[in-house]
Amino acid sequence: MKPNTPPLDGPAGEQRPVKTIGFLVIPNFTTIGFASSVETLRMANMAARRPMFRTLVIGATLDPVTASNGMRILPDYSIADAPKLDILFVVGSNPIVSNHSSRPLLNWLRKLAHQQVTLGGICTGSHLLARADLLKGYRCTIHWEDIEALKERFPGIIISNQLFELDRDRYTCSGGVASMDMTLQLMRTRWSRHCRPCRRVAVV
Repeated sequence: MKPNTPPLDGPAGEQRPVKTIGFLVIPNFTTIGFASSVETLRMANMAARRPMFRTLVIGATLDPVTASNGMRILPDYSIADAPKLDILFVVGSNPIVSNHSSRPLLNWLRKLAHQQVTLGGICTGSHLLARADLLKGYRCTIHWEDIEALKERFPGIIISNQLFELDRDRYTCSGGVASMDMTLQLMRTRWSRHCRPCRRVAVV
């Protein structure tokens, strides 16, 4: 007779809801920051042996978006038809290009905040959140090359030089693989009850 073993994601019979996480890719976005978070979430799904996180690529439109390394990515959705999200990460451009923050895009971010969607920034994504006036009173971080410029332009924001900052419903990180560190920390702390196998991924 086989021993009774609870499923990996919770007590017997309990089904954890899938978290839908969007990644808004801005033209000239950094591939390493994007991939480091997405792949960490994929590994968590593998550890759970079922989908715990659904990741979606979102663009301002449905046109392909070119990364800083020249790679092109095709969005799953545009900001006009994106489904309900639990979290949205803005994957910023490097260098920052101000004309990528159109009024419809900023208004869409404000709408998500009003709907209590958790918002995050990867690499320079904090800059776009700041332009939408969504970081006032929050502690955040950004790519180290842009820290001083962000402080000068947005004095109402608390900006640190840490790899990542998790402040209430705002998750931000600096450049490179810092998004992996941030995602792993979210698994250790904010999402540990949502996905028990996440703890094992976080340890690895």
